[in-house]
Amino acid sequence: MGRRATSGEFQGGDHRGMLAEPHPVGQSVPLPSRAMNQSRSRRRPVVAVAVALTLLLAACSSSDGSSTVTSSTVSSSAASSSAVPPSTAPSSTAAVTGGPGSLVSAEPVSGFVGRGWRVLYGSTSLAGEPIEVSGLVMVPSGDPPPGGWPVVSWAHGTTGLADECAPSRDPGSTLAVAEVVLAQGYMVVATDYEGLGTPGPHPYLVGESEGRGVLDIARLARDPMFGGSDRVLIWGASQGGQAALFAGQIAGRYAPDLDVVGVVASAPASGMAGAGRLAGTPLQGFLAMGLAGIAAARPELDLTPYVTEEALSRFDALEQGCTAEVFAAFADLDADSMIHREAWSFPMTPDDGPLGLALWENDPGREPVAAPVLIVQGDADLIVRPDSTAVVRDRLCSLGTQVDYRLYEGAGHVDVNTVSVLEVLDWITARFEGVAPPAELSCAGL
Repeated sequence: MGRRATSGEFQGGDHRGMLAEPHPVGQSVPLPSRAMNQSRSRRRPVVAVAVALTLLLAACSSSDGSSTVTSSTVSSSAASSSAVPPSTAPSSTAAVTGGPGSLVSAEPVSGFVGRGWRVLYGSTSLAGEPIEVSGLVMVPSGDPPPGGWPVVSWAHGTTGLADECAPSRDPGSTLAVAEVVLAQGYMVVATDYEGLGTPGPHPYLVGESEGRGVLDIARLARDPMFGGSDRVLIWGASQGGQAALFAGQIAGRYAPDLDVVGVVASAPASGMAGAGRLAGTPLQGFLAMGLAGIAAARPELDLTPYVTEEALSRFDALEQGCTAEVFAAFADLDADSMIHREAWSFPMTPDDGPLGLALWENDPGREPVAAPVLIVQGDADLIVRPDSTAVVRDRLCSLGTQVDYRLYEGAGHVDVNTVSVLEVLDWITARFEGVAPPAELSCAGL
């Protein structure tokens, strides 16, 4: 495994991250190479599941439905051949009769050790309306222990905004990652998030929406069909790292019925305030998706003062393909063809109008997390910068959250998951076993 850097080797710096790389506007920044990451991972003694996790986070969702899925579907009201599979079910709020976390339908999924279902479940939109969200539920073989299976709620990284990009539609990599967690005797649930795999727009990088999806599928785990317990560990990477932190932040007020024992965030998306710096760089696909996600959550927000007509004309690509297609659609635009610079501050603040406020609000770490938090980060990450993640750590520490921050030398955005996975699994096990976090954590001295 790669050497873990000491906490003193990187301290908080500028608020820069997934949507705020530190180069001047429009200056090219090298993208992490999959070949580079895989080459590095081959030099490290890692288990096969760590490689599966790396591939899951590195690849765009192919969404070709290649997983083995049975044709039967179980409805929340009764086992019925007429129930609509989650991949095609309309987002009819009338179907959500049991509230957040209720089962709408379940379609068996095979191809791994254990039992699994592609599900539709109830959640709540940002407008307070009942909605359906899709995802996966995976249960170990055998009978649940007394009190039910401990639940790991997995929050996935960026796949795109189109329904075809929902991980539950092509669950092979998720199942591969889940198997090592299932082998520990834990149940795995994995949300697609609101609007990803179900009708309606996906509020990409809108933390409250993502957090609700993560928590409500954990509530679903307690359905008698699945046998989960109230005890939940939330784990996510990149977009999912942000989602995991927001789920931890809102759990006390949104899902107080859950016992969240810990939160793991790998390279959590942050640095939203500097989003405009991505214009004209190879990473501006993130900018387009981020702006579309905020607009999905705030329909009243007019993007025309901030984004050029040429760039807005390409936003249709966001619903026509996954991450690779989105990046290709914006690849030839320079900064001035992407944004109206005069409308942006670098970084944006809540005083910069509704967009500035929305970007500020969706940075993680502005509320405390009651449960212990593990944050893992690579010091060579070019997507989510280490200094941005350190800012999130410092915010959480200042609010009284117990934070274990681990920085991995030489690790990038994807392969940090490979080099950290064994330590992450040990940390998860300790939380479920009730072991108190070390007294000296990363907040000491801050």
